[in-house]
Amino acid sequence: MRLLALLLGSLALAGCASLPERSAERSYLNAASATRLGEISAAEARHTMRGLRSCEALGASRYRHCALPVLARTGASAAIDGRMLFEVGGAVGGRCGVLSRNLAGDALTLGGVARSTLANTSDRPWRQVHEASRAVRGLAREVLRVATVAAWRRDCVDISVAS
Repeated sequence: MRLLALLLGSLALAGCASLPERSAERSYLNAASATRLGEISAAEARHTMRGLRSCEALGASRYRHCALPVLARTGASAAIDGRMLFEVGGAVGGRCGVLSRNLAGDALTLGGVARSTLANTSDRPWRQVHEASRAVRGLAREVLRVATVAAWRRDCVDISVAS
């Protein structure tokens, strides 16, 4: 136990155990960025829901061709948005940080499921493909819900912008 305390103490003195300061070169990590990423995530979720709903209406024979670009876009954009939201959420802290990290988790889940659905639709029966598509739409709906709660406008106001 004493060794652990000494080790942690020496790491703290060396600056290894502390969080880095928000530097001027990372000034983009602010509440306004969190809000904008929330808006982008909402727009992408709407695109996913509309696109997959249209593809599902085409039926088994044409779904895969139609859904490929929608699932690919969702898989990429949700993963990128999620990573950026986690970074911003950690930097801004407070309630805005919590909102950002919650949305980040949902966006990353959506991206992963969209990529998995894209990779696994070619050899599955239509019933399974349709269920997977509906699951992606459900996750997109959850991203949209989290991205559009009123708390964003209340908790993610950038002080430098509001003044």
